[in-house]
Amino acid sequence: MRHIIIALLILSLIPVIAAEDASGGHGLGEQHAGESYAGDNPLLTYQHGTLRGDLIYTIGNSKYSGRLHPNATYTVDLSIELPEGATVEFARLYTYWTWSYIEAEGTYPDMLVTFGGMEITPDQAFTDRKGKSPYDYPAGTYCYNVIDQVDSGGAYTAVVRNVATDFKKFGMNGIGLLVIYNDPDGDEIEYWVKEGCDIIYANEEVGITAEEATTEFVFEGDVHQGDVADVTRATLITVVASG
Repeated sequence: MRHIIIALLILSLIPVIAAEDASGGHGLGEQHAGESYAGDNPLLTYQHGTLRGDLIYTIGNSKYSGRLHPNATYTVDLSIELPEGATVEFARLYTYWTWSYIEAEGTYPDMLVTFGGMEITPDQAFTDRKGKSPYDYPAGTYCYNVIDQVDSGGAYTAVVRNVATDFKKFGMNGIGLLVIYNDPDGDEIEYWVKEGCDIIYANEEVGITAEEATTEFVFEGDVHQGDVADVTRATLITVVASG
């Protein structure tokens, strides 16, 4: 038996408060690439492959943090359980942050992240923003390789600290942990993991139509006609951090 599992790690849509406050009633002027409420940041494939096993994605006890002032922390507990004999193919941690600003200006956060008590740094950083005043506050998805911390399953704690030395503030929508693992007793799966950040918000008052507020992504490769009979399940997992 063969399963097709598609895992998408996305930050899309905008916080409700932003939707309420962003209606300036003016059309959009020129935008920098990837800085608007349109679907203009295609998701990128982090990894595509086949194996005998499965995947786990959890957000643990994530919840919206509210405003994090300098030195404030945000903590999420995450737990995964792997079958006996399973081995981790790779593990990714995602921090979903939003509304980063200083005074009335949008900026990018100064954050320090620890996972399992160890400081980690992102290997990919994706951001998007409204692209015009007012409330042009960016949001983002930061991606971390945590395979060294996740080897056999268990309970883990992720902590985000605002380490700004000025008055920068930001909020956290949540933290996600993705683990793809090998299991000799499992099914054969084919998977795609796509990562990115695309804030989409359809509102003609700010110059974005529903057609423009659409994110598209392409799954590389083919499922051949002879393989279709062997596919027992196809799963699409999307992560919308706020909306």
